[in-house]
Amino acid sequence: MNVFEMEGFLRGKCLPGDMKVNETTAEYLVRKLGQAGELTAALSTLEKAREVTNCPVGVELQDYLKQLVAESLAIKAMNDCLAEELRGYESDGAFDGPNMHLLWWKCETPATDSILREVGRGGLRA
Repeated sequence: MNVFEMEGFLRGKCLPGDMKVNETTAEYLVRKLGQAGELTAALSTLEKAREVTNCPVGVELQDYLKQLVAESLAIKAMNDCLAEELRGYESDGAFDGPNMHLLWWKCETPATDSILREVGRGGLRA
């Protein structure tokens, strides 16, 4: 609804197309303002999610979150592999252990790294 439509509605000259049957002007305005409040809350939630995940400007939040999930799964898989490798070894100093740590260099996690850098700077609060 634009300014002219709102003025006409408030003066009783016209009715909005989305007004319900038998809905009063007050009920309509309360409903519309409630929807605006819900929209504001949703936008606030999205902005907070962007801030917490350190989502770069110009990147879709959903795509960034998918990237974070993929990175988290890769990290979990690496941890599972390393735990499985280390399960049978004792640390007596005679054996260096498995070389699973070399796989970590192949596991790139740019989104996770940016969050960890932000945490390291103390920029994120729990």
